[in-house]
Amino acid sequence: MSKSKGNVIDPLEIMDGCDLSVLLNKLDESNLPAGEVKKAKVDKNKEFPNGIPECGTDALRFGLMAYMVQSSINLNVSRIIGYKEFGNKLWNINKFALTNFTEGFQPEKNGLKGL
Repeated sequence: MSKSKGNVIDPLEIMDGCDLSVLLNKLDESNLPAGEVKKAKVDKNKEFPNGIPECGTDALRFGLMAYMVQSSINLNVSRIIGYKEFGNKLWNINKFALTNFTEGFQPEKNGLKGL
């Protein structure tokens, strides 16, 4: 894959989301040969029939950090979507926990004593 050829996904498309039509238009504007454009359009239609959903910056960062242990990156958008959902779960857990603390709650100084 090459950004100059136009057959990669822009990180902004993952963070902000985009329609399938945007992905296909980028292929038309690329400098790929007509045969490659046709093949890439079939692949994009199969992989992103509804476009790319908005995942946000944090999910993309988390996904890129998860790829740090690999020598090469084959960015999988469905993994980034999973990281977005995981982050959302953490946010909801935190929000739920905060609603169950009493007003003026202060944790014990040695709260982890005995573990």
